[in-house]
Amino acid sequence: MSFVDAVSAMVENKKDNSGSVLANRLIGWLDAYEDDYAKDTYFHVSSLYYMCPRCEVYKAILPPEMLPVDKLDAMTQARFDIGHALHHWYQNRYLGQMGVLKGKWKCGRCHDVVNGLRPTGTCAKCSSEGRKRVKDWQFEETVVMSKKWNIKGKTDGVLVIDNDEYVLDIKTCKPSLFGTMKSPWPSAIYQVQVYMWLLKIEKGLLLYVDKSADGSVPVKEFPVEYSLDTINNTKGKITSFQMSMESKTLPDCLCRKRSFGLTCSTIEKGSGISDFVEKWIESGGEK
Repeated sequence: MSFVDAVSAMVENKKDNSGSVLANRLIGWLDAYEDDYAKDTYFHVSSLYYMCPRCEVYKAILPPEMLPVDKLDAMTQARFDIGHALHHWYQNRYLGQMGVLKGKWKCGRCHDVVNGLRPTGTCAKCSSEGRKRVKDWQFEETVVMSKKWNIKGKTDGVLVIDNDEYVLDIKTCKPSLFGTMKSPWPSAIYQVQVYMWLLKIEKGLLLYVDKSADGSVPVKEFPVEYSLDTINNTKGKITSFQMSMESKTLPDCLCRKRSFGLTCSTIEKGSGISDFVEKWIESGGEK
């Protein structure tokens, strides 16, 4: 049984865990856990596929207490954390040591950063300062930004194979989906294409990792082509948001996820933002 399955079993049977030593404490801690990263106003690359200009206007004008809150339950938090751990594993234990992963590599002793493929020798700074010779290099995911378009994200790295560069994106997948997967998720393709645009790299690769590592092949790979349609779509949605904020009118609803329920799609285009705020307050902020 994998760790994910174990946590899932604990969550589903937490009423029967009255005599447990760890299960209830772990579930309670995961339920209460909150990321301590600082919120910012950038459009994050991972959310651009689902971005709705109208929802973004709502998020920009409404006070925090009126915004929908997505709270992760214990099971979802555990899945995310396992995904992060597998990313680290593939970047550092496999791809980095294979000599194919390009990015920032940090010395585990002095924290000096070297750009490029994973160094094969010891840290030059540590050696020059007489420290013990070490080869502990840790991969640091690169922050990619566009101030012009107010976009921000972190790449999983750049693969360098036979002198060709590929924007790499690693996705973890549960066994039931991995076994039947024939093509990548559209949102994942979109994400890689945005990174390709920002990094000026014409090739991309999606790597899906089987969380159970039960099959004969632990990964599936899918090449990603550069797409002007994705770039223009992204620019169009951001421009629509910016123009609406300036004119104080509402842009089209392009919801793929209904963050604001029916309210987002029923407000008339061109209506004043103040009208929406009043309707939202009158509705009690119900989604």
